[in-house]
Amino acid sequence: MNELRVESVLSGFQFIWQSPETLKQFVDAANNLSPESKDTKPPSWISQPRGSITEVTFVNDLLKYLAELGGGFYEDTKLIMPNTSTQAYNICRRLGHIEMDPFMQACVAELPDDAHFASVMRLFEDPGINACPVYFVAPPPPFRQLFF
Repeated sequence: MNELRVESVLSGFQFIWQSPETLKQFVDAANNLSPESKDTKPPSWISQPRGSITEVTFVNDLLKYLAELGGGFYEDTKLIMPNTSTQAYNICRRLGHIEMDPFMQACVAELPDDAHFASVMRLFEDPGINACPVYFVAPPPPFRQLFF
């Protein structure tokens, strides 16, 4: 009888920010949304108060929040890795939660309709696969997609 053998495949996530201008517009919206609306309270993972969020602090906060679920965060390369399949699944789920957050949706609503935030690449240790885009399913309307 053949012995069952399972090989683990570790993976990483790389975020490709589509446009410095889009990221700047998003951060400007985050800093300038009307505080009277219940939908404009920043999520707890954003470390800076409204008015002090920068592109650098936003990206670092986002990636560190995601990396809490993963195997490591390399700040210099902005990679979240190595991740088991369970960790990768949980990171993808958290990206969905971030995307559906009312604050994030309020910010992205300030961007042009064709603007998107970041593409997500999944990197594999297997040389036969190497890297591939994640291709997230878009959220249902009226929500806008942040991560592709």
